[in-house]
Amino acid sequence: MVSRDLIVVVNPGSTSTKVALFGKNGPVLQETVAHDRDLVAASRVVYEQYGWRMKTVLKILEKFEGWQTRARAVVGRGGLLHPLPGGTYLVNDEMVEDLKVSRYGDHPSNLGAPLAKGLADKLGVPAFIVDSVMTDELWDIARISGYAEIKRVSTTHALNIKASARRRAELLNKPIENTNFVVCHLGGGISVVSLKGGKIVDMNNALLGEGPFSPERVGTLPVRQLIDLCFSGKFASADALKHKLVKEGGLYSYLKTNDLQKVEQMIADGDKEADLIFSAIFDVSTFSIAEGSFFVSTSTRATIIRRSSTPTPPRRKRSFFRFFLSSSCGVCGVSSEESEVSPPSPSSSMMTSSSAMGHLRGRASEPRV
Repeated sequence: MVSRDLIVVVNPGSTSTKVALFGKNGPVLQETVAHDRDLVAASRVVYEQYGWRMKTVLKILEKFEGWQTRARAVVGRGGLLHPLPGGTYLVNDEMVEDLKVSRYGDHPSNLGAPLAKGLADKLGVPAFIVDSVMTDELWDIARISGYAEIKRVSTTHALNIKASARRRAELLNKPIENTNFVVCHLGGGISVVSLKGGKIVDMNNALLGEGPFSPERVGTLPVRQLIDLCFSGKFASADALKHKLVKEGGLYSYLKTNDLQKVEQMIADGDKEADLIFSAIFDVSTFSIAEGSFFVSTSTRATIIRRSSTPTPPRRKRSFFRFFLSSSCGVCGVSSEESEVSPPSPSSSMMTSSSAMGHLRGRASEPRV
């Protein structure tokens, strides 16, 4: 009898699809396929991409002979759902329907659960999501915005953030419940979160929220100018403006590219504006990290800086860590698989975080719906 010892992992991103197979000792297959931006942009809503995304997933999986008979479960990236505590959730038809119609917003991660369930149903195995982007564990005080009709909402890269925190806790040989971390996810969006006992108690809301701007998203904007922009007549609808701020904001709005390698070359060629704008990302990120460390008190055990799969130019990467260490490390150590300048102490040792879905290799023991 063939042992069902593999977990299928599907992670749809804005311009790529990542697929992996995890066994007991780690990944046995991992691949990322980049998609043409025009192909992605052609869809009015993300779910229209389901067909060709599924073909992409199957094409990758076919490279591992016998995966169908060995698959034990399928895990997809959690999308924009109603607020949920972090954990592992069983995918059901109601969840898939909410994501199909973008009930709580449209985002590439909305494809994760539908793709997972589509595969799982064919294989006769369960489908799960883990730590969705709408993971909500905020303290009540963190929901206060400063205006009664606006409530702060938790939207973060919770999957990567919580995986990094769990890995760091393991390295420290401490239960996650006994740790305080500040985690910074650097990718197409930038999340800076305060974790207390493994819970995201405050964050910057990486999707039209506040905090650092990123390669393609705005962060905190001056309110007066934003109001003026809303009523300027430049945008036909609220959705048009939202799209502009999420897909063509941040670095892209200044330099007309979100490719960090291209920006690095621009800087090397003497482009002073590119140097200034790129440096500003790290300036505001450092400020947000410092804020986050004080939110979970000066007992912060470590600050974890974790990039996405987007390559960060080496020179800028080193500059960021030097700047961060000199600016905001009075209360915490710094941990990053990328850093060449972290202090060589136990509280700031190197760390790495492979796909967070690997944590499901044990079993889904957290709340399900």
